[in-house]
Amino acid sequence: MRSTWLPLHDLPAEGRDFSFPDTTLWSDIWEDFAMPCRMGQPLRADLHLTVHDALAGGGVHIRGKMSGSVLLTCDRCAEDAEAVFDVALDDYEALEGDEEEVLGDAGGKSARAPEAAQEDPVPDLLRQGPSGLEFDVQGYLWQQFMLALPTKPLCAPQCKGLCPHCGTNRNVEQCHCQRDEGDSRLAVLRQLKRS
Repeated sequence: MRSTWLPLHDLPAEGRDFSFPDTTLWSDIWEDFAMPCRMGQPLRADLHLTVHDALAGGGVHIRGKMSGSVLLTCDRCAEDAEAVFDVALDDYEALEGDEEEVLGDAGGKSARAPEAAQEDPVPDLLRQGPSGLEFDVQGYLWQQFMLALPTKPLCAPQCKGLCPHCGTNRNVEQCHCQRDEGDSRLAVLRQLKRS
């Protein structure tokens, strides 16, 4: 997993705005994980970061918006399905662990106890770097992207899908396969209508 660490030590008390219009922030990770995503409307993130309680360990308040779209494969017909992102962001990330678990080394990487690293499969987004707090903005945006990604993308809500027998895309042409009407003894039940 790629990381882009943003130093927070020089943020003013009222916070600062950051914009991330670089689409490689996402597309590089799609390539790493072989995800079948293609860029639609360019993905962009606009964040306002405010640091809190820097003396007590630290944390960062993240507010903003992620927008754009990606092209996925429709779950029913295998054509392109556009997933539009218009996500409001409002989160707080705290610096995990105590002073003995989170240490800033010369390389700026946090040194954690091996047991803690094995128990926590989700990487920390905030760490103590050589000059102060650092925030993994790429890791955060990737988490938000994955949470907003539809589990069953559709090209349209009324997509008819593919014929299970001949594979015809029923959105484009009518399929002429014989359909199994089921047990003829249940024909009466098929005529019932919901009220």
